[in-house]
Amino acid sequence: MKISLKRAHALQQEIKNLIQEKNQEISPNISFSDDSINPRELLSAKRDSVLEAVIAVADLYGTLQIVRSLVKKANLEVDELLSIQAFLTNKAELLQRVINFGFGKYSIETIESKIAKLNDKDYRQYGSSIFVETALLESDNKAFKTQLSQTKKSIQTTKEKIAELNLTTQIEIPESAAGILQKYDLL
Repeated sequence: MKISLKRAHALQQEIKNLIQEKNQEISPNISFSDDSINPRELLSAKRDSVLEAVIAVADLYGTLQIVRSLVKKANLEVDELLSIQAFLTNKAELLQRVINFGFGKYSIETIESKIAKLNDKDYRQYGSSIFVETALLESDNKAFKTQLSQTKKSIQTTKEKIAELNLTTQIEIPESAAGILQKYDLL
């Protein structure tokens, strides 16, 4: 039986939930509060339900491991894209911080004008020091914005490829695991 990676992810969660539910049933404690209940029958019924739950948990856990292994093998291409996406996201965040910080607000002409004013004896207010706010120019800022836009487009394209792979990549569930999943109404 073939299922998509997206379905496999949901299936793993369903299996985990059912394992937790079945683990609750494994408690061997019995309370004898009603005199009319036959202790032997109650003991037998409790024993049967505990054994059934133990077998279910073992089957489900084994099946979960099979599905995880199959997903891991199928995810190699998706993992590569996730790495690329993380790199692009970090790059976009850095570019956005540089742009937000206000680097590159001025053109070279504006900076030259500021320096000329600072060198002018009539204009000089702060002694002889020359202060330039940044070495990055307005053109650098525009280049950063262009790079940021291209990076965001690349991130979106990568996200779309990942979503497509999660829907189109199929894994083959072995018959034994499929039988267990069908037994517990998970497929």
